[in-house]
Amino acid sequence: MFFVTVSTAHRKPVFTNSAVALAVVETMAFYAQRGQAPLIAYVVMPDHLHVLVYPRSPLTISRWVGQVKSYSTHRIGIGTFWQEGCWSEIVLHDRFLQQKLVYVHDNPVRVGLAESPHTYPWSSAAEYYNESFRIVTPYWKIALDGSADTHDGTSGAAGSSPPL
Repeated sequence: MFFVTVSTAHRKPVFTNSAVALAVVETMAFYAQRGQAPLIAYVVMPDHLHVLVYPRSPLTISRWVGQVKSYSTHRIGIGTFWQEGCWSEIVLHDRFLQQKLVYVHDNPVRVGLAESPHTYPWSSAAEYYNESFRIVTPYWKIALDGSADTHDGTSGAAGSSPPL
């Protein structure tokens, strides 16, 4: 499992546009629903995103980030808006996982974009708050020993690329 931060080029706040934020969330959801990279938590901020993700072999974290960037850029059609690369950390312990889960969900509150984590529209906090998991796999279903179950027990939707 990885904690990943991906930023926009020059920290341009492209995700203040709801259509752009939605395209990124839907792209990540596509890979999660296929079982290729279950999402544990995410937040799309105006100029970056934080994700707890569990890419499954043979998908690597760098390849997953590249695919999310590529497909979301193609879908939105506004040209490249991502900064090169990303920051990623391996999540090896439950304590670190809990810290990052809180960090991801509290991010919009810390910067004044929401009064409560679950009210921010581009975050998985509401799924945890409502215990209604549509996109994310709750952290307690992911074992840090390398095994994981998808949130609904299926291998995900059919298809070879995210919806455009």
